[in-house]
Amino acid sequence: PRVIFTQKDSTIGTMEDLTDKSVAIERDFVMHKKLVAEYPHIKLLVKGTSKEAIEAVATGDADAYIGNLTIGVYLIRQNHLNNIKVAASTPFGNHDQAMAIRNDWPELAGIIDKGLASISDKERNEILTGYLGILSPLEFQTAQPRVALTPEERAWLRDHPGIKVALAPLPPYQYREGEQFTGYQVEMLQAMLRQIGLVPEFSVQPLKEELEKLRNGEADVGLDL
Repeated sequence: PRVIFTQKDSTIGTMEDLTDKSVAIERDFVMHKKLVAEYPHIKLLVKGTSKEAIEAVATGDADAYIGNLTIGVYLIRQNHLNNIKVAASTPFGNHDQAMAIRNDWPELAGIIDKGLASISDKERNEILTGYLGILSPLEFQTAQPRVALTPEERAWLRDHPGIKVALAPLPPYQYREGEQFTGYQVEMLQAMLRQIGLVPEFSVQPLKEELEKLRNGEADVGLDL
């Protein structure tokens, strides 16, 4: 969900409390456009990244930051912003993450749907909790399929034992740490691929290049689209 972050001693508790207040926001993000259109009484402090936006609150340059709960909590913990709290919810709903698959591989879409459905709520929560606390990247290990696949899907997997995954950096969802690809969505994808026996090959690039790789077949799956 999208929430309001403030300093711990702030009395801000609703969107209405932000009237004539300074709110840090990422340039050209969806929230930037929504606030300009729907809350003209809020003074916007436009920043280039989520880290810069939430740091503006920590230093007192802005009264609040409105953004993704998971990303905000991750940045607070990673950058030791101990004077920041989650102050309130917003009417803007959830920031849903999505995955794209090349349109000439419909078999892979069906297989991945089954793999995602096989991940238990417990495993999902354990992965997410890891990124709201201390990072603990999972080591990817190949496995025999543990999902009920059709004969046609099993035949497709035999012909396509690996997939190329393109991602644009967006901590804590997906990013590269040294030689390790990690993040909440990366671990979810790895957990799902273990269920069906597929091995991922990751690459990192800007979002525009990620989309182009999907279009021209250089990538099979794109994260965070």
